[in-house]
Amino acid sequence: MTAVTGWLGKARFKRTATGNDAVMTYPRAAMVMAFICVAGFGALVVLTLFASQKNAPWWTTAIFGFFFLASLHWLVDCFLARYSLSDEGLEYVSVFTGKRFFRWDELQSLRYAPNLRWFILRSSQGHEARISIMMTGLPEFARRLMERARKVDIAASAIPILQQTARGEPPSVWL
Repeated sequence: MTAVTGWLGKARFKRTATGNDAVMTYPRAAMVMAFICVAGFGALVVLTLFASQKNAPWWTTAIFGFFFLASLHWLVDCFLARYSLSDEGLEYVSVFTGKRFFRWDELQSLRYAPNLRWFILRSSQGHEARISIMMTGLPEFARRLMERARKVDIAASAIPILQQTARGEPPSVWL
């Protein structure tokens, strides 16, 4: 587990495919892990479906099915999620919301969810963007946010994390 999280943590620091730190995407290592999770949990769902009822009660299939769907969402997000930073704001594409643009001056608040490992941005229109700590280019995101979004209500617990990230020390992927 330590080796896997170390591998995932190092993958965040590799340049994006475009070589541009202003474009944040999931690293290839996250895509590989998501694919492994989808395949593994999918296999467990199939195995529990065909196991006799004495060996695998219905709730085991339901639990593995939940993890299969969650990892499938992660895999799709790895391919679709893309955050582009500019002087005007943050443009992003996600699975459920599609394409949106947050202007720096329209950002209302920023929180950090330590258990989920993501930054949560909220705009004045009520839209939310969740930025995983697994994204490449996270230090550039933190620097631009602190430079451009002056009126943002940043949660007190998020300030030191944002400052560390801006220095090139994003939060650990290990809980």
